[in-house]
Amino acid sequence: MNPRQRGMAEGVFQGMVLVAAALLLLRGRVEAGLSLAVAAMATSVARQARTRREQELRERGLEPRDERTLAVTGRASYGALSTFVLLAAVAMLAGVASGIPLRVPLWDVLGLLVAAQILVYAFFYRYYDQRM
Repeated sequence: MNPRQRGMAEGVFQGMVLVAAALLLLRGRVEAGLSLAVAAMATSVARQARTRREQELRERGLEPRDERTLAVTGRASYGALSTFVLLAAVAMLAGVASGIPLRVPLWDVLGLLVAAQILVYAFFYRYYDQRM
């Protein structure tokens, strides 16, 4: 798949996610709809940053998919996963210790978790991209 086809596929998928978010919002499932919308926006920002960075590198005559990019991506993935697992464990322990039952549908929780994971990854990617 060439970069143009990949970009089109990403755009179509992002559009489908936004349509699903709008449908959830119209049905009154605000948490799930907002989490999908935030996830779509975060991926859009990350995609635009990646595209802009690749164009800048190509203009300078460098290959955008070099070892540095792989290192930044790897560190961002590891940092996001470690942070997210640690925060999820703390939240779970706090919930168990407080004993307050939650009456939130599973899909809403999963949608919020996915949105949070994407935002944490975007933060770490931006951090390591500027630092390295």
